[in-house]
Amino acid sequence: MSKLTYSQLEGVWIQAGGQKSLAPLMAAIALAESGGQTNALNNADNGGRQSSYGLWQISTGTHTAPDPNWADPLVNARLAVGKLKSQGLNAWGTYTSGAYKPFLANGVAPTAVSSTAAQTIPVGETENTATCAWNIHLPVAGDTCVFSKIQLRSLLGIGIIGVGGFVGIIGLVILVAYGLGKNPGALLPKGVMGRVAQSGGNTTV
Repeated sequence: MSKLTYSQLEGVWIQAGGQKSLAPLMAAIALAESGGQTNALNNADNGGRQSSYGLWQISTGTHTAPDPNWADPLVNARLAVGKLKSQGLNAWGTYTSGAYKPFLANGVAPTAVSSTAAQTIPVGETENTATCAWNIHLPVAGDTCVFSKIQLRSLLGIGIIGVGGFVGIIGLVILVAYGLGKNPGALLPKGVMGRVAQSGGNTTV
């Protein structure tokens, strides 16, 4: 579960195309609606007739989710922007009841939120520690990561696929060699396998 702060809620509202002057109010509404929890889900909203999803508790009036990625903060914020444009502020019960008021603050600078169709910042982590591999940064302006966690996962994935393909090719060559009754080492470039020695019917690479 991930939780967004007041400034992050302001930031994601603006990122989603929401009016900047309304960011403090919409952040307060989100906190009143969901506590800032990105995956907040109310399956018994409106007397059990509908479900409400995410930061701004978006609903279709049924139990069907408004979007497959509703828990992504940017997606939910875009849904909220659309809801505001089509229904106005009174669409949120926490606004009409005034429940948002204890959360309302002014002068809080918006903070950008990472979003890759569901990437959020876990509770207790900052954006940098959540996205930088091993939390290692270059000593330059902007606090640039050496590797982001996403980049590191991609590199590891490519490496694993490459090693797996290499091993698979060697295995295929060995099978073909046995099928032709030849020494597997004769079908491979020198230095790839070292040597192929047969002892007691077993092949050692």
